[in-house]
Amino acid sequence: MFENIIELTRKKIASHTWTHPDLTTLNDTAIYSELKKTEEAIENIIGLRPAYMRPPYGSYNANVSAVAASLNEDVVIWNFDSQDWNVPANESIARYDAFLATNPSTVLALNHETYNTSAHVVLPYALKLLKSKGYKLVTVAECLGGQPYLKPRWRWPVNPTKLKCT
Repeated sequence: MFENIIELTRKKIASHTWTHPDLTTLNDTAIYSELKKTEEAIENIIGLRPAYMRPPYGSYNANVSAVAASLNEDVVIWNFDSQDWNVPANESIARYDAFLATNPSTVLALNHETYNTSAHVVLPYALKLLKSKGYKLVTVAECLGGQPYLKPRWRWPVNPTKLKCT
């Protein structure tokens, strides 16, 4: 996924589930499976486990939060949806203009970089606009005063001299 470790310093990866279900419709075991599969895949690719997860559709409840917490993941929800998945780029841009005209103290935007217009039209516009209005662009972890990743789980082979099994 990443060409080198330097790329990781600019991008932060969070969890978003394995099959994109509405987690509030699942039991705890199914929620755990969705989060765990994704966590393991991310760790296998980048060697790190995400500390944050964004539930599909922004749909969560106490069960979702509890299961995420059991994996040491915090649930993160946005306060602005650009609707880039649902409307043309010019409408997403207009939504940014309208939202930022209200002078919110914090902007945690939902965007989908999987859409070409989001990545190449909406986001560059939004970043320029946010900077021009004096917002400081930070990661979720920086905003919350946390770390973006959790400690990796033990992997084999482990150096036997480090073990205390007596």
